Amino acid sequence: MDHTLVDRRRDARVIQGSRAEVRATLRPGCPVQLVDLSAGGALVEAERPLRPGARVLLHIVSPHQAVAVSALILRCAVWAVDPETGARYRGALRFDQPCELSRALATRDGSMVPGHADTGPPVAGKPLPDGETASQSARQGRAK
Repeated sequence: MDHTLVDRRRDARVIQGSRAEVRATLRPGCPVQLVDLSAGGALVEAERPLRPGARVLLHIVSPHQAVAVSALILRCAVWAVDPETGARYRGALRFDQPCELSRALATRDGSMVPGHADTGPPVAGKPLPDGETASQSARQGRAK
């Protein structure tokens, strides 16, 4: 029996390392914790169940930006049960439109930053004249 897992994700995920800096709320009025975020959707954790098939508005507030994206709840399951606080639920959301905040958070955190292509060995350029700085050289180039 083959148990190969297939990754169905279309977009790269941003795993929130500093969750305290990013707040999220599902409208109407359900605070959630972002588990991960991509341009196409999010995985959220909540104290109450989320109804699959329901349409919601996800508000995400980071120190640098705030966005609101409409989404469809795809699935929800009990994630953890605590004797004192009760059940915690995880729900998968699919955004109606791409959310660019995920890219901003990824590059700001330094994770998921696209690599650069190998350009080969370094090539020597022309040296600057004695005593001239790069900014002086650039200004002279614009003046010509």
